[in-house]
Order: sequence, then structure tokens, then C-alpha cells
Amino acid sequence: MRELDASLEAQIYATFLEDIAQGILWLYPVEDKHMESAANLISILPSLTLRTLDAIHLGIAQHYGFERIATADKNFAEAAVALGLRVDLFE
Repeated sequence: MRELDASLEAQIYATFLEDIAQGILWLYPVEDKHMESAANLISILPSLTLRTLDAIHLGIAQHYGFERIATADKNFAEAAVALGLRVDLFE
């Protein structure tokens, strides 16, 4: 069964790399300023359940001036909308 898992893992990773190569996904470095933004977002949105990694993603989105973000996480979507981002919510 482990061989099948490794094969599937390799396929998923290859698809991930191809999506990056085609410009479907973008990679951005996580910098100290993004951590500061994340902490700030958590403090300014206390009524929302904003997890640390979600806050980092949103901090990076703000830093790069993104206007739109996609997610399947309704809590993340609510926080993104609160920050003025348009959200593509998928299930």
C-alpha cells in the first residue's frame, strides 16, 4: 500500500510543480513583515476565528496587493471579505 501512496504523492507533487510552471499557482517567500501583518490581522479581527496560517496567507495577499483569493474554508473567506478581498469559495 505504501508504494501506491508514494506514487500518488509523486503525481500530486508533479501536478503542483506544473501548476507553478504554468502560472496557475504562485510561490512567495514568507518574510518577517508577513508574520507581523499576521499578528496584526489576528488582533484587528478578534470576532473572527482567524488561525495563524490563515493570517499569514492574508498578510501576504495584502502585501502583494491581491484583490481576490480562493478558498474552501468559510472562516478564512469571512476574514478575507472583512479585509476587502473578493473570495471565490469552492467546496
